Amino acid sequence: MLTDTHCHLDKIGDFNTIKTELVKTKNVGIENIIIPTINEQNFNDVLHLNKLNKLNKLNESKNIEIPKLYFAVGIHPFYATNNINIKKSLENLHNFYLQNTKKIIAVGEIGLDFYDKNKYKNKYNIPQMKLLFEEQLKFAKEYNLPIIIHCRKAFNDIIERVKKIGISRGIFHAFNGSLEIANIIIKNGFYLGFGGAITYEKATKLRRLLTQISCQNIVLETDAPYMQPAWINKTINNTPSQLFDIAKCIANIKNIPLQTLAEITTNNAKTALAL
Repeated sequence: MLTDTHCHLDKIGDFNTIKTELVKTKNVGIENIIIPTINEQNFNDVLHLNKLNKLNKLNESKNIEIPKLYFAVGIHPFYATNNINIKKSLENLHNFYLQNTKKIIAVGEIGLDFYDKNKYKNKYNIPQMKLLFEEQLKFAKEYNLPIIIHCRKAFNDIIERVKKIGISRGIFHAFNGSLEIANIIIKNGFYLGFGGAITYEKATKLRRLLTQISCQNIVLETDAPYMQPAWINKTINNTPSQLFDIAKCIANIKNIPLQTLAEITTNNAKTALAL
């Protein structure tokens, strides 16, 4: 029983392609998928997938099942451009959440990305990015929602704001930091997301880090259609069904049975996101 805590399901294909992939995903043992938004333009596209949650009931007689789908709403840091109207964007975020409160379990994907400030300086507005993140943290705090965080080269800025706003529940998606940073994140109540990056043999630092962290502090993810595991060509979309083989890789690195990893990480996901 595996849980994919980060999957951009709306980006992997059309509605029928998604349905076909979900049946395959269920068949390999994935029970739950969390789908975050990235901008205002895909709020409705993501929530439209909620219709698929009805398939299990509609197809009981045909023995067709898909994973349970959960949804997060937020604006990714890469959409903090010079042209963004943060006040308007936050109004849209609030309104969308209030119209769909029963369907939305978290705020995400939100965060900060300083991976290459020189490369991004003409495309993204760093002060706007920080403001957008902080305002979304306040939004999460107001509605008592966990958060799904995108963090690249921005840990100090992120943890400072998370602590200031007072949020201590959620996931640091696609974690790739040091053991020291991992321990601070864990101490502050968050879980660490691991996915396709761990499957590369050259990811020696990340693999070593994984051996130093308890399974009680991690969750699994695909980030599909992105973050392809080692066995998928970069020109081919990643899919949520790949979580099974990603989990096998992580179980081997941790030297534990796959079933044990699945049970622990799914329980962690349920705790982190109140599933």
